[in-house]
This record gives sequence, C-alpha cells and structure tokens, in this order.
Amino acid sequence: MLKFRGRISFPKLDAAKYTQALEDAVETQMRQAAREWLRAVVPKVPVWAGTSRGSLQPLGRFLRVAIPINPLVQRKGAGPNVGASKSSFKFERIGRRFIFSVSTGVDHFIQNNFYEAPNPPFHLKEPTPWKAFEAGEEAYLKYIKENLTKKIPKIKNFIRYKTIVVG
Repeated sequence: MLKFRGRISFPKLDAAKYTQALEDAVETQMRQAAREWLRAVVPKVPVWAGTSRGSLQPLGRFLRVAIPINPLVQRKGAGPNVGASKSSFKFERIGRRFIFSVSTGVDHFIQNNFYEAPNPPFHLKEPTPWKAFEAGEEAYLKYIKENLTKKIPKIKNFIRYKTIVVG
C-alpha cells in the first residue's frame, strides 16, 4: 500500500474585512477629492459682500480647507454668515454608490456661476459665468482618476491560507 503525505494550502479571501477596508478607503479618497473640488471652486468665486464665497465655508470647515473672505462692502442681509446659512453638503453612501453633493441657496451665486449677467444694469467685478462648479468637478474627477486605484487596499493583503495536512 502506497501512502502520500503532504500539505495542501487553500487561499481564502476575508471578504468582510476587504470590503470594509475598501469602503473606508473610497470614503477617504472621496473627501480628499472634495478638498480638491473646493480648492478649485474658491478662486473662481469673487468676493463683494462675501455671501457667495461664504456659502462654501461649512464645507471648508468640515474638510479643513480655508476659505479666505475679505468683503469689500457690508450690506444688511448679506455676508459670509448669510451665505453659510444657505448652503449644505453631503457625503453619503447609497448601496454601492458613494455620493458627494453640494448645494447653495445663494441666488446670485447660482445665477453668476451658470449664466452671463446682463450688462448693464450690473457692473460685476468678475465676468460671468464663473463656472466654479465646472472647475470643481474637473478637479474632483482628476483627483479620483489619478489617486483612487493607488489608494485602495490590495486584495492580496486579505487572503489567508488554510493548510491541510494529508496522510
């Protein structure tokens, strides 16, 4: 009778740990990309009373990105705090999708960002449209494209081997 002795190793992926590490890495990179978004948007938004740029401050505080604002004029019902109170942002996960969204309720921000202002009667400091959100989107996508695959965990680090002794 012939007997064989040996060891056989079977790879096993720790899928739960890998999935959690992957999700954590994607969330981190989404916040990093949002920082790039914000850094691209801020210089495109001129400051007059500071309301438009002020609407970016809550996101800036969350991401720890400075939003410089030095208002040229003081007006009732305007200013950085008014802008900040009219904005919101979200980082959320819906199923397997990770979503970053920003919104502003500062009407002239929306108007000047997307449309050309009539001239006269407006004599704006900067030409419109600002296209700040377009610049932000471009910076966000560029960051993701250049960094995401480098920053996600390597699957090989989550493979364990089970060894069976034969014989």
